[in-house]
Amino acid sequence: MRFKTIPTVLIAAVLSAGFALSAAAGDGKVPDKLSIASGVSGGNWYIMAAGFSKILGDKGAKVNVEIGGAVANVMSVSRGDVEMGMTFDFVPAMGRSGEKPFTGKVTNVRGVAGFPPSFTHVLVAQDSGIKTFADLKGKKFATQRVGTGSQYAFAKLLLAHGLTEKDLQLFVGGQSYAVNNIKDRNVVGMTATTAFPGSKITELMTTRRMRFLEVSDEAYAKIKEINPGLIRFTLPAGTYRDQDAALPGIGTGTIFVVNASMPEDEAYWITKTMAENIEALRKIHGSLKKMTKEDVATFAGLEAHPGSLRYFKEVGLR
Repeated sequence: MRFKTIPTVLIAAVLSAGFALSAAAGDGKVPDKLSIASGVSGGNWYIMAAGFSKILGDKGAKVNVEIGGAVANVMSVSRGDVEMGMTFDFVPAMGRSGEKPFTGKVTNVRGVAGFPPSFTHVLVAQDSGIKTFADLKGKKFATQRVGTGSQYAFAKLLLAHGLTEKDLQLFVGGQSYAVNNIKDRNVVGMTATTAFPGSKITELMTTRRMRFLEVSDEAYAKIKEINPGLIRFTLPAGTYRDQDAALPGIGTGTIFVVNASMPEDEAYWITKTMAENIEALRKIHGSLKKMTKEDVATFAGLEAHPGSLRYFKEVGLR
């Protein structure tokens, strides 16, 4: 299935003009065409992909952005429907094992660049008395629909703590749905794997006193065995109200993936163009304002494309 294409002229209109670009990419080959599968129209991934397409286009590539999703994008890249797609670090591992919603094993995708990680937020009302994951058993809790990164990560966190989703009374919906149900005291807490600080979570914490659940080293060791794309990540102290200490948890990065059959020189060019235009990337979205070259080379859960790896080694990033 092909996703709706967003014309390049509309992408340009969404973006503010005048990215400060570095010198030409140098070695490598500009792809003849490049379709990027992103997320929903207007969402974070769509904005990021649109911004990156502007950078690539200014360097001579013919680029368009398509609407998609984390799992669907990996499938599309694998089939050759699009040249590049965005996904979470943990999704390629699901594809390799053929884990649902994949219908078969997907082993022919490779990484070309990473973005800073999102954090898996698990928070509960302070007056609920819940202090650990074990305390969630039997409680009413808001999660997201099957197939989303948030639902997957939370399910694995439960598994690492000896629970399953069936052990909770789950309310399923998006972040706004979860926040409203916490405000109305229908549920004790929520989960969301998202860039931080999350606007909906920040909003919630102005009206309810909330507590974050931390992930122990023992629990993370189990999660890493389940899926290495779910990485150890600590939420910086002071990110949210009442969160005075750094919070040990898990997260996952966003990766641009391509088919393993992409010519090495083309993957090299894509990676180099991204890494050498960091200042432009930082202007695309608020979550990227502190992005570094090291972030471009940092992703888990799949191999780097040989062309990308060549660039990383040349500049000492790997």
